[in-house]
Amino acid sequence: MALNRLDLSVDQQQSTFLNWLQQEEDQQLLKEALVRFPNRQKLVELLNQSQPTSLLNQVLSQHLESLLLNDTQLNSEERQTLALQITDQSLLFKLIQQGETQALRLALLEKLEAKEEDWLNLALSNSLAKVRQAAAEKITSELALEQLIKEAQGDKRVHRLAREKLNAYRAAQQAEEEAAMQRQQLVEQLQKLVSVGDEALYEARFEHLTNQWQELALAENAELTALFQQLSQEASNFIAKLQAKEAERQAKEAQQQQAKQQQKQLQQQLADLVEALLAQPAQADQPSTSQLAAAWQETLTHYTPSKNDQKNFDQQLQLAEELIACSLAWQETQPQLAEQLAALGEQPSQAELQQLSSLVAGVNWHKDLAIPELIQQANQLLNANNQQQKTARQAVHQAKKLNLDRLEQNLIQLEQLVNLGQSREAIRLHQQLQTEVDQLANSHRLAAFYRSLTAKIAELRDWQGYVAAPKREALCEQMEALAADDDMLPQVKADKIQALQQEWRELGSAAANKPLWDRFKQAADTAYEPCKAWFAAQNEVREYNQKQKAVICSELEQLAASGGHLAMEEQPLDELLSQVHEEWHRFNPVNRAEGKQLANRFQQAIAPIRDQLYQLRQQHAENKRKLVEKAKELLTSEDLQAATETSKQIQQEWRTLGTAPGSLEHQLWKEFRTHCDALFKQRDEQRKNRLEERLQRFALARQQLAEAKEALATGEEQLAAKLLKQAASLRNIPKKEQQNWQAELENLAEQLERLEQQQARKGLTQQLNKLLEALPAEGEPQDTKAAKRLVVELELLAGVAVQPEDQQLRLKLQIERMNSGLGAPTEESTQQEIQQLLEAWQAMGGSKTSQLSPRLMAAIHAYQNPT
Repeated sequence: MALNRLDLSVDQQQSTFLNWLQQEEDQQLLKEALVRFPNRQKLVELLNQSQPTSLLNQVLSQHLESLLLNDTQLNSEERQTLALQITDQSLLFKLIQQGETQALRLALLEKLEAKEEDWLNLALSNSLAKVRQAAAEKITSELALEQLIKEAQGDKRVHRLAREKLNAYRAAQQAEEEAAMQRQQLVEQLQKLVSVGDEALYEARFEHLTNQWQELALAENAELTALFQQLSQEASNFIAKLQAKEAERQAKEAQQQQAKQQQKQLQQQLADLVEALLAQPAQADQPSTSQLAAAWQETLTHYTPSKNDQKNFDQQLQLAEELIACSLAWQETQPQLAEQLAALGEQPSQAELQQLSSLVAGVNWHKDLAIPELIQQANQLLNANNQQQKTARQAVHQAKKLNLDRLEQNLIQLEQLVNLGQSREAIRLHQQLQTEVDQLANSHRLAAFYRSLTAKIAELRDWQGYVAAPKREALCEQMEALAADDDMLPQVKADKIQALQQEWRELGSAAANKPLWDRFKQAADTAYEPCKAWFAAQNEVREYNQKQKAVICSELEQLAASGGHLAMEEQPLDELLSQVHEEWHRFNPVNRAEGKQLANRFQQAIAPIRDQLYQLRQQHAENKRKLVEKAKELLTSEDLQAATETSKQIQQEWRTLGTAPGSLEHQLWKEFRTHCDALFKQRDEQRKNRLEERLQRFALARQQLAEAKEALATGEEQLAAKLLKQAASLRNIPKKEQQNWQAELENLAEQLERLEQQQARKGLTQQLNKLLEALPAEGEPQDTKAAKRLVVELELLAGVAVQPEDQQLRLKLQIERMNSGLGAPTEESTQQEIQQLLEAWQAMGGSKTSQLSPRLMAAIHAYQNPT
């Protein structure tokens, strides 16, 4: 054979050999060839590079396994060096099971990439406790840990380690579930906060939910996180709106307070002005009533006073204006009145009295002012004259009374017209009666009465002309004062111009002349000039606003005509309507007539869009009614858990729907929320009942456990075991009690187990002592090899360290036990085996003084007296 001619001590020929190995397919030939290859390092490298399922991998793995476990030519250091270079998982697993030293097995264990069942196998079957514990540390799944706890009853450390890991796993899982539930609850609470939009403590509740979310470190969920972030953004936007709204409210409130304060100040200024005017005539430095009125009017845009305040201001303003007018008239009339009174004789003429009356009437002295002495003198003269005239008229009336009722009645009517100052009607009636009166004698009372009325009519004409002339002069002066006043508001000035023009017209033709009219008209035109510019600017604003409103109407009409609004969703439609209304109200004021036409056009243009929004919301209302009915049906469901999950789903679906029309949205939501709350209340009651049942069962189990402890304390082991079994059968322990409860059960179980082991070992000790006493005093076993095997096996059972030269035998025995399916020995099986081994020792001729007897006695003593 060609391989026999290769010199495998040469590197190049070793490479040739390795290439041949990778191509050869004869398993037997491969096995024979590998025995000849001296470089074990390269074999390990070849194994690491080969495919796990290949024939070469299989043969190499078997060869290296035999080499590392059975080849006595390799020392411990060489074995460990080669073993640590192996990456083949199957071989690593075998070496961990049968490796020479504990350190080697633990080092190889760290390189192993095994499945849960492999780690479980190592934790249950490995012969070294440290390796079993290290393998148990690798197990992470709940199922594997439960199996390990169940099968590792004889290995207390592994059993305890597995139980601690399982408890930690379940605690972590429970914490994860609680965190996930808490995250879901936080999202639902934030959704409720955003959907309801209750402004009360909105920002504080949002901050509280955000802080709770940030404190959660478990159960991270990308979908919930995205939803929470989206809702947080909506809440932040809403908070920004609330803050803007609050700022606007505060600004408005500040404006109102400022306006209210200004109104109080204006009222005080007006009261001070009235008080000053009542004390003395008007002064040049006193505030103008028009300025106070304009300032008051300006404050009304921000604050509306009470009716009493407004009425009081108006009354005070009117009083101030009357006092000022009275004071100014008195200042003008006082010199004339003094001169007129000084010029009167003892018997003043009627003309002088009429002139005196005109002067007093022109002053129009206010009732709240103290009457000056000059006016009092004039009033006394006029009252005396009036009394004389009244007496004369009565005498004439009695003298002229005739049986001619009609003439007398007409004359009486004429007298009434004269007395009322109705000159036009009096003159007309006077002319009509002249023919009839001419037929009477001059001495007739009616003729005299007629003549007296004729005189009165003449006097009335003269009087009205006399009174009207100063009034027209005064109107001209007032109009000229308006023309000179550049500070007055245009609207206020226009109103005053119109009022003066109305007063001029009311004077009629009395004392009318062209120069005065030209003067009055020129002053009116001059005063109205700034008003004209202001009204023109206002008109331009109105025209601009009208054009903008027309554009809005056109755009709405085009949108309705194109049907574009039919493709829009609810929110865009709602936003469009809000924006359109806002724009529409922004373009004010407009002319009355055009504004009314535009308003009608606007309502017609916006109606299709409003109707479309209403139809969409009606559809939303119908969909929400279905959800209300569905929520109501869930109340009769027997499976409350499934019903609550369905309720959460339809609540989520509710949030995706739009808004119902008007108050119907609140009504539907209230009904829907009532059904959902009732369902969750049923669920909570069911949970409460179940919890009470669990607590009752747990209380019973606690009582059983306490009775088991008491029975154990009094030596009733069987009763204690029975009660412990009953208590341990309880499931669904309250979460906060699980750890302590499990620890109490395990503690009592360990006490029972130790007691049982002690009793068993006590009995075994007696049997073993009998067997040891029955051994001969001298003699050696006939089969030395079998005797050594028996002693090593006894040391394995007793957990005693084996002599270094017997390590290979110990490993072989462990493999045999593993292959035979014995697994981890129990206390009972160990006792039986030790007894059988002692009997076999006696049968093969072993004695108390045999060469191997010290090791045998030490192993038995170690078993009987565990540390």
